[in-house]
Amino acid sequence: MRGDVWWADVEGVKPVVVLSGDEPGEIRAMFIVEPARADIEGVCLELPVGQAEGLSDPGAVRVALPSAVAFPCSWLVTLRKEDLTRRAGALSSAKLEELGRMMALAGLE
Repeated sequence: MRGDVWWADVEGVKPVVVLSGDEPGEIRAMFIVEPARADIEGVCLELPVGQAEGLSDPGAVRVALPSAVAFPCSWLVTLRKEDLTRRAGALSSAKLEELGRMMALAGLE
């Protein structure tokens, strides 16, 4: 399940990447968002996703970097299995490994 891309019914229907589903009834996931249109260097890292992962439009998984200033971020969410509506695809092993490195840099793993 880790690395699967799903459509989830949360704040409307949005694509997410599953990070873990070890807890009974709870799934950690990250929203897939549109690629940044502004310079995000030093603020967050982006992992591009799209057709190879089962999505029709390109997007990105964003991981905010630690910062002394507050940075609003709602990309990491806890979902219920019932929130997952349709599996779209999955990250490749290389992209899943890169996401793990990004999360480690952000102190999330």
